[in-house]
Amino acid sequence: MAQARAELVSPDVTGVAPDELRSLAADALARLGRGPAIVVLGAEHEGKALLTAAISSDLHQGGTEAGQILTEAARVVGGGSGSRGSLVSAGGCRPEAFNNALDLAAQDSTRLLSNR
Repeated sequence: MAQARAELVSPDVTGVAPDELRSLAADALARLGRGPAIVVLGAEHEGKALLTAAISSDLHQGGTEAGQILTEAARVVGGGSGSRGSLVSAGGCRPEAFNNALDLAAQDSTRLLSNR
């Protein structure tokens, strides 16, 4: 059985567009290789908090949705996440809560991996 791992990257970056953040998350997940993995990225863009989560295919095939990782985090930044799939984005209008949102996403990622 492959060892589960969670990766959390929280750059202090501004000006990264949502599509770029999604692409970075997908690239980071691909670099992790095989096995259960979760990547969460966040950035501030044009006064908003952006969050993206990507999960490995084995987690997704096992019934996990990447949106599960961002639901609470999105609420913290004043937004929502209703996306399904292995690569999702969320955001909100409260960038001052950005670090708290990333902490929540990390906790949710750890919980999902430990429940495997």
